[in-house]
Amino acid sequence: MGKQQEEARAMSPAPTATIKIDGWWNHPERHGAMFDLAASEDMKLREGEVKVIPLGIRMKLPEGYFGLVVPRSSTCLKYGILMANSVGVIEPDYCGDNDVWGFVAYAVRDTAIAKGTRIAQFMPVPMFGDLYFDVVDSMPDPDRGGYGSTGEKSNGGEPSFYDRRGRKLSVGCYCRISGTDSCGIVKKLYESKERGPIVLADFTGYGEMRKRCVEVELDERPRDCDGVPIEVGDTILVVSEDGSSVYDCSVVVVNTDGANGLVRVREKPENGWSDFLFPSKLTHREPDSFEKIAADAVMSWEDYCESHRLDVNDDIETEEHAMQADILRRIEAVAARD
Repeated sequence: MGKQQEEARAMSPAPTATIKIDGWWNHPERHGAMFDLAASEDMKLREGEVKVIPLGIRMKLPEGYFGLVVPRSSTCLKYGILMANSVGVIEPDYCGDNDVWGFVAYAVRDTAIAKGTRIAQFMPVPMFGDLYFDVVDSMPDPDRGGYGSTGEKSNGGEPSFYDRRGRKLSVGCYCRISGTDSCGIVKKLYESKERGPIVLADFTGYGEMRKRCVEVELDERPRDCDGVPIEVGDTILVVSEDGSSVYDCSVVVVNTDGANGLVRVREKPENGWSDFLFPSKLTHREPDSFEKIAADAVMSWEDYCESHRLDVNDDIETEEHAMQADILRRIEAVAARD
């Protein structure tokens, strides 16, 4: 160290760290708030592989500091690696000749890291002083809610709401009460000062209920034309547009694209044809028959239109005509099929 450097340091309040490096390329470089660190060896990783990439530096941090090591912002995009433990914490006593700093890398694709490539950055962080713990039987403050319970707002935009697993909820999606099979369509999402983010849904077996968002789980299973969830192994029917054809099938594959994902079905017997279809083209209901039509024909117009989801705008005359037209359509479809 030159005389001018010694004089400058004597006048500066900056603390000093003692380092040992493998090569000049491993000397920390200050860029903004952090010091960049480089790989000290050529490394190759296959997709899904985890390796420790040595950073070629040992360091005795100043008294009262620990080191915080994170990836550079471009590391994943350029080199296809993530830091497997998300962040590295360097304890102050990790400072011997063999205590080489490393980057625990997880490869998202096949990649090669050349020696001298800056992949990490670190900063010294002052350590917190002593902390005493007062053990109590009950906390003195009210619950705020779990993960994601405060929602999200950006530039005055609409808040976002998340289930207990951090998946986004929206009006019209399906959710179920955690730990139960009770499912419902989300009707409303709003913030409550007392309880945090709230979901209002009509849950099966419970009716309309308000639950905290962290008490429900998004139900992403695809649903048939009646809103019934579809799962692998279900016996399901494929019905043509006019109801004139019905194919008895079993569910082979349910895509993971959420409620709108395609469903692969295979016609029974198991060696029959198979195809990918939209959930709205499938039903768990038994196929229509003359017996079912006869039973439905004695229903009131209002009940019939409601149960068969006929849009009639509560007009009595329209309900009568809609019921008659729908029964005629069903008779013709069953006759054509038989």
